[in-house]
Amino acid sequence: MTALVLGVLSFTGFDAVSTVAEETHTSAKIIPRATILSAILAGAFWVVTTWLLGNTIPGSELAKVVGDGGNALTHIADRAMGDFGGVLINLMALEASLAITLASIVGASRVAYAMGRDGYLGVGSGRLHERTRTPRNAVALVVVVAALVNLAVGSYVGWNINMYIWIANVVVFFGLVLYIGTNLTHLVYFLRFRRDEFNPVLNGLVPIVGAAIAGYYLVTAFFDSLWNAGMEMGRSSVLVCVALAVVFVVVAVVVRLPVRARAESEAGEPGAPVI
Repeated sequence: MTALVLGVLSFTGFDAVSTVAEETHTSAKIIPRATILSAILAGAFWVVTTWLLGNTIPGSELAKVVGDGGNALTHIADRAMGDFGGVLINLMALEASLAITLASIVGASRVAYAMGRDGYLGVGSGRLHERTRTPRNAVALVVVVAALVNLAVGSYVGWNINMYIWIANVVVFFGLVLYIGTNLTHLVYFLRFRRDEFNPVLNGLVPIVGAAIAGYYLVTAFFDSLWNAGMEMGRSSVLVCVALAVVFVVVAVVVRLPVRARAESEAGEPGAPVI
């Protein structure tokens, strides 16, 4: 269950493309299809490659490599192609990391921009650059916060794979919380504001099952497994996530009242959904 954190992480972020929906044409039709199709194709690819790599060398040998702080894929490449194999894998990992970083910055900055535009986040993140019409302030905010987090975590757990695993635990926690919230708000939204379009299966059963699956994994893998995985690599990430979640909830409640009052005043309809 602890290792499954990385499995959930590999699927966390496919929906980030939805944050650029406002900048695209026919987004309501294309973006959901692109999100689901990319997740299916990548999932199939990972299943095949994992099966191939898992049967390449004995599991006990891989376990020793990982236990010594090494990289399993690099070790396999070294066995197959000599020293060149490890260099090639590292270059490919660098290229993939840059691509993931770029996609993450684009997705996260659009969230920060939307929050700033609606009054939930300050520091000018809700403004667009006059010439490029891009959320430059939001992009800068995301880059700075990410850099500070990496420096802090690296200083705490070391500049090795443990740093990646620790951050992955935090990302998965908030990803699961977000998925639970998305499912529940979908259900509430259709019950309150779109009752005439409510479908018992698509708008009722599906979000309930989705929230239940994410909640079960959050409890068993995160709170249970990580809490018992030691302070440095497990319990510390749980404590940080819980503390941040409490802070976020308090800030959201405090900020939400004036923001919602202003939105309802502009809409002229108390209780209207603020999207």
